[in-house]
Amino acid sequence: MNSGDLLALYERMDHREQEARNKIDSRLQLELAVLTVLGTANAYILLKAVTDEAAGTAWFAIFLVCYVVNVALFVASCFHYVRALWGHDYECLPTARKIEKYWQELGSFYTTASNVAEQEMDAAVREYFIKCASMNAEVNTLRSQRLHHSISYAVYSLPMCFVSGTISVVASWNTN
Repeated sequence: MNSGDLLALYERMDHREQEARNKIDSRLQLELAVLTVLGTANAYILLKAVTDEAAGTAWFAIFLVCYVVNVALFVASCFHYVRALWGHDYECLPTARKIEKYWQELGSFYTTASNVAEQEMDAAVREYFIKCASMNAEVNTLRSQRLHHSISYAVYSLPMCFVSGTISVVASWNTN
């Protein structure tokens, strides 16, 4: 593999990581919708919470356990969501002006050896792509893991939300 092939490989890897970032952002939007629905369901369940008349019964105990577990899983999901969304820095290539300025500086420094300037420029661009692709891959992996945890906790909370919501609604019908 020659230098040009390596440069093309690093460039493709950098583009792949940029595409992965966009996919993660799309998945974060979907997870936000799921968390919004779960949060709304939890608020509705709390609004329709079992009345004092049902307190002390087995159904109330089941409701309470399911609701507390549901809320704990929901909070854990929100926590991981926020960690997947914020606090990540991506590495980008320098602007075209900075690259051109560097190329001009190399040209003026190596006035008699243009092939050395080209080799230096190729090495610099290759190093930029290596740095960007590597750092962005690490950031994308971390964000994907956090998003996976967020989705997992949201999925785990669904059965608890369903059970506590069903008990809450049925109990509110029985008291009316």
